[in-house]
Amino acid sequence: MAVLTAIVLSCHPGSGLVQETIPAESAVVDITGAKTAMVRSIYCDISVEPIEASDWERIARSPVYRRAGPRPPSRRKPPFAAFLVIVKNTVNAPIRLEKVQLLYDGASMEALTAEAAVKRFGSPAYSWLDFSKLLSPRRLIVEPEPLRKLDFAMDTIDTRLDFIPPQDHVLTIIAFDWIPVEIRNYKIDFTVAALGAMRNIAVDFTRNEYRGGKKTRKEAIDDYDE
Repeated sequence: MAVLTAIVLSCHPGSGLVQETIPAESAVVDITGAKTAMVRSIYCDISVEPIEASDWERIARSPVYRRAGPRPPSRRKPPFAAFLVIVKNTVNAPIRLEKVQLLYDGASMEALTAEAAVKRFGSPAYSWLDFSKLLSPRRLIVEPEPLRKLDFAMDTIDTRLDFIPPQDHVLTIIAFDWIPVEIRNYKIDFTVAALGAMRNIAVDFTRNEYRGGKKTRKEAIDDYDE
């Protein structure tokens, strides 16, 4: 296999910013590992893990999310806020993830659709990503793990269902347009249709963002031709 090396910026392009996103623990939110928030309820369990700059290396190596065809000469991680979300249906009836929003200071932001992401990130530098796959749910066929331990090709399979069957796990990547720099605290709010009603589950996050320093650097990503 030939190994190609591309460069992906670990900060918001042109801004020189380094970002760290941390979930907030509460009476209903447990923190597992270093940065994964877990919310348990009678109808579903939801885990939410921020996708940091270094995590894109694993995503770039997965054939699940890479676009087929020639690789572009340079590639970047998309400049959006992304989260790995795993939902487990814990009731004996189908449930559906109806909507995901990011809430801050009285404002709200809808999660990006694949169609919106294609239009928003049309540069050839992002053409290595298949947004229709990246932002679509997949069935998780192993016990949930942090992103760094997941093998997307082996641990997940495609699903065409618009609901989550009883006791199934569904994994999806949720993305939002870049959050304003001055916003330090926000919620990700999930609307779940379960047992004939709409249920809302929210997870709080704190963002630390700063300029320069040794952490502002370029990350090399290995890309493998198959």
